Amino acid sequence: MERSRFFCQHLIHKELITPRDALDALDLQRRETPTFERLALESGVMDPNGVFQTLTLQARTELGFMEVAVGHGLLSASLLQRELSCFEAEGRGNRRIRELLPHIDLFRNLGDHPLGALAAITRQHDYNADHYVISEGAPAGNIYSLVEESLMITKENPVREKEPIYLGSIKPRELFGESSVLEGGIRTANVVTCSESTLLVMRRGDFLAFLRDYPATSRPILSFLVNQLVGKLSATNHELALTRNRLYRLQEAQHAPAESAQRTFD
Repeated sequence: MERSRFFCQHLIHKELITPRDALDALDLQRRETPTFERLALESGVMDPNGVFQTLTLQARTELGFMEVAVGHGLLSASLLQRELSCFEAEGRGNRRIRELLPHIDLFRNLGDHPLGALAAITRQHDYNADHYVISEGAPAGNIYSLVEESLMITKENPVREKEPIYLGSIKPRELFGESSVLEGGIRTANVVTCSESTLLVMRRGDFLAFLRDYPATSRPILSFLVNQLVGKLSATNHELALTRNRLYRLQEAQHAPAESAQRTFD
């Protein structure tokens, strides 16, 4: 019985694509689609020895890697089912993230391929009210965007520890924590949830790797980040100056009665 041809062979036969097109497509598929053995290693469900044994056994059969691993007891069927369920859930989450990213101004004009790559390094996190997403003085490691509800920006109050200084708010679809991309360092303010909130989170290292992989995309992104950071620093410095003046007046008002009483006593 004649073996079925690959679909790309059909397209070549119809002269819809060239053999060069088919090779490019296969190369892209290999680079974009991780093998099951690599996924097994990265997820920790198999060690290198188990993967090597499976590949050796697979070479003697026409079965797939997963079938051989389960059939020879190198991979638990229940564990595999659980991991597949996790994988499917992550896939659903990735689709939602891919739908949300274009609503953020910074990523509005990304092409399909960069958008998919960015979605792959983005995670969705849900937080309860009064949660410190960012803490002043903590290492700067993530970039965030708010999906739902609102967040407060505050600084620690040197006079009244339990009354932080309010600097502003963050609204849905806004990006924050972007200073970590440009300079790393430590956080200069707190970001606190006002209610149950959903955020998109990207690790600094992953985001920098994305910028390196897509240089044409990185230029407008970096320009946007610099302009946004400059604007935020200007607004923050103005607010801090006003807050500092208020604190000075408060301190003077607190000291004034004591000084008046001292003069009366003298």
